[in-house]
Order: sequence, then structure tokens, then C-alpha cells
Amino acid sequence: CDLHSFVDRGLGWKESSKQCAPGCEKKGNCNQETGLCECPLGFKGPACEVSVWQACRTSNDEKAIPFYGTALPKSCECWRQLLNTSYDPIARRYHLLSADPLKVAHVPYCYERKGVPPEKQFSDVPRLPDSKVSFYVMTPDAVMMDAMQPVKEIKAFNDQKPLQPLDACPDRCNERGMCEGQSKPGTCRCRKGWEGTACEKNVPSHCMNGCSGRGECQSGFCKCVAGYWGLDCSRSRAYEAEASRVLEVNGTAYSRTRLRIYRYELPWHIAFPTELDDCWWSYDAMYGAFEQFYNQFSGDWAVRTENPGEANLFYVPVLGMYRGGTDAINHHVRKVMHFVRDTYPHLYNRNQGRDHFIFLSGDRGACWLFDEPEIQNPIKLTHFGLQVKMAEYIDMPGWDVQVQGRHNPHYECFKFEKDVVVPCNEIHTGSSEIHDVHKVYEAALAGEDRKYLLYFGGGFRHTRSYSGGARQAYKQHVLSKNDPRVKDGGHIDMYRESVFCFNPYGDGWGNRLPHIILGACIPVTVQDHVHQPFDEVLPYQEFSIQMRVEDVPDMLDVLAAVDKDTIIRMRRAMYQIYRSMYWEGGGMAYNYTLLALKRKLCNLWGRHY
Repeated sequence: CDLHSFVDRGLGWKESSKQCAPGCEKKGNCNQETGLCECPLGFKGPACEVSVWQACRTSNDEKAIPFYGTALPKSCECWRQLLNTSYDPIARRYHLLSADPLKVAHVPYCYERKGVPPEKQFSDVPRLPDSKVSFYVMTPDAVMMDAMQPVKEIKAFNDQKPLQPLDACPDRCNERGMCEGQSKPGTCRCRKGWEGTACEKNVPSHCMNGCSGRGECQSGFCKCVAGYWGLDCSRSRAYEAEASRVLEVNGTAYSRTRLRIYRYELPWHIAFPTELDDCWWSYDAMYGAFEQFYNQFSGDWAVRTENPGEANLFYVPVLGMYRGGTDAINHHVRKVMHFVRDTYPHLYNRNQGRDHFIFLSGDRGACWLFDEPEIQNPIKLTHFGLQVKMAEYIDMPGWDVQVQGRHNPHYECFKFEKDVVVPCNEIHTGSSEIHDVHKVYEAALAGEDRKYLLYFGGGFRHTRSYSGGARQAYKQHVLSKNDPRVKDGGHIDMYRESVFCFNPYGDGWGNRLPHIILGACIPVTVQDHVHQPFDEVLPYQEFSIQMRVEDVPDMLDVLAAVDKDTIIRMRRAMYQIYRSMYWEGGGMAYNYTLLALKRKLCNLWGRHY
């Protein structure tokens, strides 16, 4: 189907614009769809005039952005404010912020300035020694604190670099960082969105989609030029139904012929691309497929719509990578989906959330999610397609947690009828694999003789659950034979020098398939119960070999029996789809994601889920 054809909005809709409170656009963005002001992190109110975490800022300067991680030593009042707004006493973690859930127990101390009112207990570290500063050990609720001896030196809690007051750094880092060093001038470590000796230069690329070129990146928040709004400043129009149009008013006028996706804009206290810790914001790019999808979708107006009434799918940007691959994602997804359900009931209730989708790029994907309708109903985009009943969940990633938890007993992590496996963001713009791919395939399709029959460059681990036993079986029944046709370990060129490549998963999903296919190496996949990327639209049977763990003892015999004509035919099939395996540099993973989503939408309309 043609996923990139525009569709006429028809006559049933008209543009509308709701006004926000006066002064909104001084600090925030006016969402003309809701009439509410989108506020930067740590602020709320009709015009973002209320500082929620006032004591977590370094001063009352308008440029000051609140700190919320565990790296920077903070005032005790800051921690009280953080806990009052975002701490879950049941989960004993913050729902708001961090890839590694923050716990007060990780923080050695906080400080208070004597005789200073709470609203001025800022988190600019004191210069020591200072008799007017007291230090305290915090309890989990940060209500009762025990006095402790003054510390002799203040260091960042994560990397232990010495810190000093902002006055010791150029221009106080413009209130956008922390001051490192032990003497003047110190060195500014800047917040997300800023760089320079005094954190004076804005870097829009640090924010989602670079703020669409229409805003300033402020620690993850895009301050948009007037007239634009949204997390990446990509929204500029709002719509409402014509009062005389019954289908539009009833919410049943959505497109039945073209994929039309509406993306929610969520407030910062629900989902936000936070720093992973104070002044630390980078993450392993391998997990960044969610961001690649977000950015490419932002400008794809052939599929994206600003009119929720014509949408047939709804994109909920949970930004789960910022909550990590632990069961913390459970609480986060629940919070996000409850917000969507309660705030947009006319959209959510149309199919009880089954026409909504979320992207979970963390380890084990959706395996952590509880068996609750608001969490399970949405379509999941994930890297791990494990579909198995709880009774069969043995020797698989996190099996001890899964069988004891409140997870879906019928398919655990993934349901093929509704969910989509997508490749991870493993291949990047400018890589030699992309640069050389045509040359590699030209030689492969010409029937070149390769050095090795079979290659695997990964480790084996001690636990079977890491790969469902596949790696242990390979080590026992393949490597142990010391066959010279088998290559163990090495570098990326080994994919290009081998006819077949072993493709297991590893504690949640595997990252080798893109490398294998760009190396024109035929994948030998041993992943019991696990669906592969885009296997609802890609003909895996034409370019890969699937084996069960119990088949591994016969692997070498099976592969040696494959004739050369079949090998070339399989390489030719791989060449047709290799761009589906990567997101950057001309990759088409985004396009295939849309194709798979339309397939799932058809399944929804056909009541397959």
C-alpha cells in the first residue's frame, strides 16, 4: 500500500485556536489545541509562573533550571520538594525522572543554610568550611533528618569530581550547570541543551528533533517561537468538528484507507526526555530507535495528522528509555496511559486504547508490563518479540521475575497480532557498513567464496536465561568441535567473510541481525518463541535459517548441506530488504515500522485482538 499519499481532510473539520493565559509564552508554549500552557520542567501554572522545585534551582535567576538527579549535592529543601511531587512510597522510586530509578538511599547527604527561609534554600553548593551550613543524612521520606559532621569537600555523587559554588565559574555558568574544580576559575559542566565555557551556547540538537528548528533547547524542553508548540515545536494547527457533521462529532470519521497517526503532547510531569542525571544526558545510541522514530515521524505529514478526529492510530510518546529497562517502566507506562485515558476519553475509549501505540526500546521490551488493560491494550513497538505462555516461561530473560509477577499469563512480552518488533539503532550514519554495503553484496551475489562457513562474535554467559539456552548449546555442540570452518570472535569484517552467522538473543533482545544482514551473511536464528524485526512484512523464510535450540547439535551438518545456488538466492533476498534493518543514513526502518503498524491496524479492524 502507498503509505505516503496525502489524504484530503474533507469538509467536516475546521481549524480552531484556543487562547492560553496571558504571559504563557514568556516561559512556556501555548498549546492552541487545549488552551493550556506547556511549561518547562519544574514549572506549572496558567502561565508557568509557579516554580515547583524552587530549592532545586541554583538561584532565583530566570535562567536557572531545577536539578533533579543524584549527581549534584542539593539542599535538603530541594529533596523535600522532589519527594513531595514525584516520590512513590509504594514503589520507593521516582516516577518522573531517570533511567536508573532514583532512591534517596543513594544520596549521602543534603545541606541547609542556617537562618535562610525555605524558598531561598537554593542548590548552589556551599564553599567549605562554612559554619552557617549544616549537613544531614536523609531518611527515605526526607521528613526527619539526622545531623552529621560537616563534609570536608563537596564532590559530585556519581563521578566524585570536586565541586565549588557557581561564583567560581565564568558567569556562574549562566545558572545552567555545575562548577567543577577546586580553584578559580572552575569548569562548567552544562545542562542538556547548553555548551560553552559559561554554558552560554544553546544546542537544539540535544532536544527531541532539534526543536524542529523553531526553538531553544532548555534541558529537554523546547521553548518554541510564538505560534508553535509541542515537545519539539512541530505543532501549529488545531482542529474541531463542524457541528453539523454527525460522524465527525461522534468521533467515527477517521480514515479507513490511509494510515493517519496523531501524536499526543504530554506535560513534563507525565513523560519527558530528561537528563539521565544532573548534567549527564547521553545514553547508549543502540537504544535510540525510539528517538529515531520520533524525529522522523515529526516531519512526515503524509502520515502524521494534527487532527485527532481523522486519526486511526494514536502515538503515545512514553519516552520509556529515560526510565530504563527495569520494572520501573511498569509504573511509568501505567502513569502515562492513565493520563491519556483520563484526559482524552473520547479518543482512548474509541477502542479502549487498542489503537494507541507506545515505543519501548529498553532491555526485555514489554516483558515488565503488568497485566492491566490500560498497559496491555496499546500496540507495543519493541526490540524483543518473545511470545510464550507463563507456564512455558523457563530459562528465558528474567524468568524468575516473570513467573512471580503480575504479568500477562497468555503471551508475556509480545503478541504478534498487535505488537511490532523493530530493529535497534545499531547502524549509524557514516558507518563503513552502510558505505560498503553495495560492494559487499556485489561480491556476494557474484558467488564469492568466503573464508568461514559460520561465525559468531558474541559471548556465552553462564546462565541459560540470557539467551534461552541458545548460546550454551552453540558452545557445547558447535565450538567444542574446533572445526576450522567456524570463526569465534573477531571484528565486524567477520560478517563479510562468513557464509552463515549465528543469531541468538541476549538478555532481552539481540543487536546482531543488522550487522549480519549488512555483511551479506545469512542469519542462522536460534531464538525459541521470539519474533524477529518486521516478520509480519519481511519474508524471513527466503533469506534466513531458523533453528530451535534442540537443533543446534546438527547445525554444522545442516549448513554444510546448503548448496551455492541456494546461498546466492538467499543473499539476493537479503539485498532486497537490508535497509529495513537500520534507521539512520538512508535506512528504512521507519518506513517498515509504518507498514507493520498498518498491518496491526487492519488486525484491530478484523478483531484479531
